[in-house]
Amino acid sequence: MATCYTETPSNMADITQYIISDKSSCVREIIMAEKCFFYDTCAFRKHANLKHPESLLEFLKRKNGIVVITRTIIMELASVSQILNIEYVDYIKKMHQAGLKILVIYEEDIFDVLGQCFNSNAQINKYLDVAIKVAKSAVGTISSVYKSDIQLRNDIMSDNNTDSTLFTRFFNIVRNSKESGDNLGEEMIAICIHMLSNIPESYNYKYIIMTEDKGAIKLINKIWKNICDYSLKNTVTAVTTVVLGQKIYQENLITTKAQVEEIVSAGITGGRVTIVASEEYDLEPQEKTMVCGEVANKIMVPNAIRIYY
Repeated sequence: MATCYTETPSNMADITQYIISDKSSCVREIIMAEKCFFYDTCAFRKHANLKHPESLLEFLKRKNGIVVITRTIIMELASVSQILNIEYVDYIKKMHQAGLKILVIYEEDIFDVLGQCFNSNAQINKYLDVAIKVAKSAVGTISSVYKSDIQLRNDIMSDNNTDSTLFTRFFNIVRNSKESGDNLGEEMIAICIHMLSNIPESYNYKYIIMTEDKGAIKLINKIWKNICDYSLKNTVTAVTTVVLGQKIYQENLITTKAQVEEIVSAGITGGRVTIVASEEYDLEPQEKTMVCGEVANKIMVPNAIRIYY
């Protein structure tokens, strides 16, 4: 593993009282949840710096949602310092105090979630194979592992591999191969969600990725299309902070322009934000760059704008 990354930050003890990390508990919470909000690194950093995150946290709670943070995202948050910044610890504490359950899970624990619903290890391992094929980029850490570890690749691609340790082997090797600047966190979330989407569910869009990365949104759209093609289910989607701002306003959790603009402008430098949206007479969604205050104004006018991401 590159020296700048660690699965267990040196101040992990600062958040243990606020999170759920026991595997059996995480498995149960994921299966029982109505919504699972997966944080990617950029969205977590942005939300951790909100001055008033209360409306966002209430929105997540109203959706009967749990928050899921994978170990790769923890690695990226700890990064070079190998500790979680004080604002990250404080934000996790605020989520807990708001009544949200925060899961910190190893990606390989998804095997146990699937194991509650499927009896065949070979079938579960095949879900991993399909998810990797859909989610991995042409270049990147996962592709590099695939090229260099032929035995692992062959084991994953096998049609009848009953090895219960295959998930652990794959995710451990990939995390240990993480490099600075890669998009591993998003790819690992995409793989996990693609696998979870095989579970029969009563709820649409159970798995929601909170992200600011347009590349990640394209990846989630790719796996959504693949899931829909094979299962005809809407299980996964992604939301940016601007989208969340619009939804929070629509649910009357915030009411003033200043409140809307605070969320829209979170983490923005220069006072302008780029979104993909459609306005009243647009024939299709378009990429638009606006001053944050203008976006806030449009959000507050009924049917003036629909923000996709």
